[in-house]
Amino acid sequence: MERGKVRLKKATLLAIIGISYTFVLRTIGTFLPDIFKNLIVAQSIQILSFLASLTIVFFFISFFKDYVEKEQINLKNATVMAIIGSSAVLLLHIKGLLLVFSRYISPYLVRSHYIESIIPWVSSILILFFFIFFYKEMLYEKEVRLKKAILLAVIGSSIAILLRTFILFNYLCLREIRWVFDLSGKAKIIFLPMTIFSFIATLYFFLCFYKEQKRGEKL
Repeated sequence: MERGKVRLKKATLLAIIGISYTFVLRTIGTFLPDIFKNLIVAQSIQILSFLASLTIVFFFISFFKDYVEKEQINLKNATVMAIIGSSAVLLLHIKGLLLVFSRYISPYLVRSHYIESIIPWVSSILILFFFIFFYKEMLYEKEVRLKKAILLAVIGSSIAILLRTFILFNYLCLREIRWVFDLSGKAKIIFLPMTIFSFIATLYFFLCFYKEQKRGEKL
């Protein structure tokens, strides 16, 4: 069991690094979109993005194995859904690796942009369910700071879904894939603060959860 706690703590730390990298990357892309046109930079970014996404999958798997109790059926199911959602996003990064490293690019990979809108949207919903059920399990626990962090993550995840819904709607109506760095100046002013808050809320949860794991080691 102690080995599991150590693994979960490491997985949480890696998740903190992973989501921080993703946020920094999107921030750079917002203000310096031309940087992605360089092939070497694009390849490096895809590798790091894949690893960052992998840390999230690893966290949910470790959470399922080392944290969820057998009687916590709802939380267990929600964690499985989060694993599926984050794994689907990981597959998108594998697609990105194929696109930037393959000499022959399959026409299907190039045309399947709708997947890039639908999968992150579904994944965001599944992760929101995870935080909701985790919060319900923590309602009667004494860790007040962690409960607040989970509640904040629920809010942040809800905002992320709103952003993803906008992207999905944009694709269905305009047949375009966009993120914050593709938008006009006025739209960036609206969406960028929402993105920042969503990131901070998620990061705060992982930081609090990591501290709880460290505190548990000392007991």
